[in-house]
Amino acid sequence: MSAFADVDLSFSQVRMLMVLASVDTSLPINQIAAHLSLTVASAGRNVDSLLHAGLVDRGDDDHDRRVKLVGLTAGGRDLVAGHFACHRRNLAEFTRRLSATDRRRIVEALAPVLDSDAIAAVPPTLDGGPAVPVASIRSVTR
Repeated sequence: MSAFADVDLSFSQVRMLMVLASVDTSLPINQIAAHLSLTVASAGRNVDSLLHAGLVDRGDDDHDRRVKLVGLTAGGRDLVAGHFACHRRNLAEFTRRLSATDRRRIVEALAPVLDSDAIAAVPPTLDGGPAVPVASIRSVTR
């Protein structure tokens, strides 16, 4: 299961948490809305719910008080980190149940993809980092 299973969040709210987790700074609501293909009003409602749940903070931009910035709280970061940790554990458990031969086959099958430009072609996260954590994929399959 995912860490999100225990929290009553909509899919849009989970996506918003993931966007915010992909950057190390707070983002303007309109930028989050654009990234998620939501209206600013819809994004604002999601922020209100996440704020009420203690998963995000909302504040004013120091340069433009009209702009509202949204960032993860420690609780929001912990929830997202728990989600990824759960997936890594599930994948590790799955691969542990495979024979050594099957694990080797998976690594051999994934190696050309992980080493190719296909991964590099995936659009980066908002902060410019890789969207696909290749090192994490390699570590789980070994």
